[in-house]
Amino acid sequence: MMRVVHKIRRLTYPARMRLSEALYRALYGWPAPPRARPADEQPFLAVTQALLARWAQYRAASVDTTMSERDDMFVAGELDHYLWVGTSALEVISEAMLLARKTAFHSLLDMPCGYGRVTRHLVKFFPDSELFVSEIDKAKQAFCATTFGGREIDLPADFLGEPARHFDLIFVGSLLTHLDENQSIDAIRYLLKSLSEGGLLIMTTQGRYATSQAANLGYMRHDTLRSFMRRGFGYEARAGGDNRTAAAAAWVLRILESMPDARVLCHKEQGWSLHQDVFVIERATGWTWARPLKSRWPLLG
Repeated sequence: MMRVVHKIRRLTYPARMRLSEALYRALYGWPAPPRARPADEQPFLAVTQALLARWAQYRAASVDTTMSERDDMFVAGELDHYLWVGTSALEVISEAMLLARKTAFHSLLDMPCGYGRVTRHLVKFFPDSELFVSEIDKAKQAFCATTFGGREIDLPADFLGEPARHFDLIFVGSLLTHLDENQSIDAIRYLLKSLSEGGLLIMTTQGRYATSQAANLGYMRHDTLRSFMRRGFGYEARAGGDNRTAAAAAWVLRILESMPDARVLCHKEQGWSLHQDVFVIERATGWTWARPLKSRWPLLG
């Protein structure tokens, strides 16, 4: 191996660059021309009108306020705020629909559904869709299915393997805020594979705003904050499983760039309930090339 290293170092700089490019192409391929967006996209005005009709239908309906005694997201006396967070999720989804020029979804997944903070709103906003709910805590999953009419579906806890079915919309509120780096990457890849062609993945993270808030309030360790500031990712495991994750936009986008089927439509800071960041990703198979996560060649540069 050292002989190879010495030979490479004796090459001229242009020769090393040509070798680097040849190795890069052999391992990763070469950028493919982006595929054109569909020509039959719905006009912006038509999508806007359809969304206005959905909001009118939603406001005319009454959101189910049935609460579980075990709901860890609900604080007694703060029902208005609890419901507002769910409505904020609908606003996020509406913005994503405008970006993607979509007016309806055949099937959608709320994951993790918790005790229905968002689910209770989804069933009213999308009465024409088949709604699925999933949670690692099966008591929460069963509550949402029984109370709000969603269909239960179990996803692998490690986010490995192939999905059992595909969805047109997956809303992932506050999942990546509790996973370590490898788990986060596996989750994003698995959820992207769980989308139908042209489907939307909406996921939230603790970006720089939420992270600064947590740090200022003493909810985050200094080493976690330092890791976030230096690498764009910080994680701390906590007793009881309430782990904390901070992920910078640059880190998330770097992961998404390594996935050729992920077309990033939006990153919005404080997009969900004025706190967590929002990413909107469309699955578009083979629309571009994957930018490798690790592409440096230290021996050649």
